[in-house]
Amino acid sequence: MGATYESLQTKLEHRTGNGLTGLVSYTWSKMEQEAQTPAVGGNLGYEHTYSPYNVPQNLAISGTYEIPVGHGRAFLSKSKGFVDAVLGGWQTQTIIVLRSGVPYTPVVGSDVANTGVGSQRPNLNPAGGSPTFQKSLTKWFDPTGYVAAPQYTYGTVKANTLESDLHRQYDASFFKNFHLPGESVLSFRAEAFNISNTTSFSAPGATITSSSCCAVTSTSVPSRDIQFALKYDF
Repeated sequence: MGATYESLQTKLEHRTGNGLTGLVSYTWSKMEQEAQTPAVGGNLGYEHTYSPYNVPQNLAISGTYEIPVGHGRAFLSKSKGFVDAVLGGWQTQTIIVLRSGVPYTPVVGSDVANTGVGSQRPNLNPAGGSPTFQKSLTKWFDPTGYVAAPQYTYGTVKANTLESDLHRQYDASFFKNFHLPGESVLSFRAEAFNISNTTSFSAPGATITSSSCCAVTSTSVPSRDIQFALKYDF
């Protein structure tokens, strides 16, 4: 078994300036594998195809911004004492991740090749799929585009040729350090994971001979979660 990985990786960085620090990273990649695959040819069956970890597009954006409020800043620049202690010095951070979905493989639910090996492959339907097919959560891909292989033969569809929903996650935080007497510091932090409550779906069931084929039944990103934290250093 072997694997190859090829990628183009880029990065754009803005170092601290005017209270803003930012980083944009993008990777365009391809990961393939050569692996023993009994489902396509018994104990001697090998297959060269995409890896189950192949994620062609990956974009990550992160940044920190010092809100320009408080003593010496653009707003309330002359504030002191209590006002500056409460309103000044706040910062916000964000992390945005957008990437391709994970690969998955259409399979048949029976031992067509009569070898006792599960997850055997179908063939492509020579007539093509349904011309009226529309993607939905109950039919994420068109099962009529595939047919079971003839009895005692192996299907020819390769592994990991289909892709689940795009992965989207937007996280953010809001925080401040309160400087107290005796050089002690009270840190407050509010964090929101998937702050937009955007839904990203996991791969569907991919057994084309099943009545529940192609339906999405779960999500790949948890729903919005907000948490607060206090830390006291003395």
